[in-house]
Amino acid sequence: MPAPSVTVLMACFNGERWLREAVASVLDQTLKDFEFLIIDDGSVDGSSAILAEFARNDGRVRVLTKTNTGLADSLNVGMAAAKGKWIARLDADDVCEPDRLERQLNHVNENPGIVFLGSGLIEIDEFGRIVTRHHYPTDHASLTKALTHRHKFPPHSSAFFDKAVVISLGGYRPRIRCAEDYDLWLRLSEVGKVASLDRALVRIRQHPEQISQGATGIQQQIDARIALVGYWLRKRGAIDPISGSDDVFMRFSHFVSQRVISSHVIEYAQYVRRVRVIMLSRNASLNFRLGAVSAALSNRRFLLTFFWMWIFPEKLSARIADQWSLTSPTSA
Repeated sequence: MPAPSVTVLMACFNGERWLREAVASVLDQTLKDFEFLIIDDGSVDGSSAILAEFARNDGRVRVLTKTNTGLADSLNVGMAAAKGKWIARLDADDVCEPDRLERQLNHVNENPGIVFLGSGLIEIDEFGRIVTRHHYPTDHASLTKALTHRHKFPPHSSAFFDKAVVISLGGYRPRIRCAEDYDLWLRLSEVGKVASLDRALVRIRQHPEQISQGATGIQQQIDARIALVGYWLRKRGAIDPISGSDDVFMRFSHFVSQRVISSHVIEYAQYVRRVRVIMLSRNASLNFRLGAVSAALSNRRFLLTFFWMWIFPEKLSARIADQWSLTSPTSA
């Protein structure tokens, strides 16, 4: 039997709440030529039973069960077992639009050289209610600028990428624990074209359990800068410390973390997020929303950081790369 064109790849860890909806959205695709590979990353809730039921009822579903090692490692395990040329990612709490796979496969077949294709998104809350919509640039130059300037980029659950190219780059790097997708998109942008469809093909769920919340959200901000500093070092012909020895990576990650924390960009990002949550809340009154905006405008550090980042968008990572090169010219 010929290999499918597409492998839909999902990693699941205790995702039973929205798992049925996510899986059903893949099985209901207009494109039928795909396999659905789901990595059960050591779930201890009802996820395993749900996945086993889907696998019994639909031959396209294949489940691999492993001990819990995290998202990046699970996705690498999945890619090694995938049969499709193209990998379509989906998280266990998100949803595909019915024509997602068909549109993305047609686009990459009609546009050779693309190694990554994303899409717009519909943001939903934990109950599936639409919150807002997002669209992104569609061409390589604009998307690369979005990556390097830390602007909005298509979500991980919209990613449709060339499996062989990603494997040749080493796959996801577990060292970038909370920004493994961003790190991979940066590396892909260096070897091929990245693109996005100007159409919302996924529904991305925002809920309290997400990785971008709380203390993990802070680490996500730091890890993203570690990935971006690595990108600037590679662009300048230096060896990427993220791929170095454990000792080199530990020193590098500490070096970057200290400078990111002292720059106050994390506090700024958290403040922006809090204001955004209030502004988008269905339950927030007009006075409460106006109060949030007023508090932001009266926060001197917030305003200074806002104008600095508006005038000099994401210069921090390039500056840290320069500092690392000066202080550790041979240790990378």
